[in-house]
Amino acid sequence: MTRVQVSKHVLVNVRRRSLCDNCLEVGCVDPRNHRVIHCEGHVAPFFVFKKCPRCGKVYEIFSDIASLDYDICPECNHAERHG
Repeated sequence: MTRVQVSKHVLVNVRRRSLCDNCLEVGCVDPRNHRVIHCEGHVAPFFVFKKCPRCGKVYEIFSDIASLDYDICPECNHAERHG
């Protein structure tokens, strides 16, 4: 689990084991016995948006469970990993 600071006094806990750990989808057919990093039916418990300090894009923090740094957007995370 990681904590993401979304404002001066607000931190959000994000579970990193699987996207299913951060999902409220009713009637999901996934057996949840493996790590899910992308799901079309994912329903986040709430929406938290941040602005990436590198590129300026506004992104939702639950959009990429595989991000190594939740303070930057998924695209910048991907570029950093494969850059």
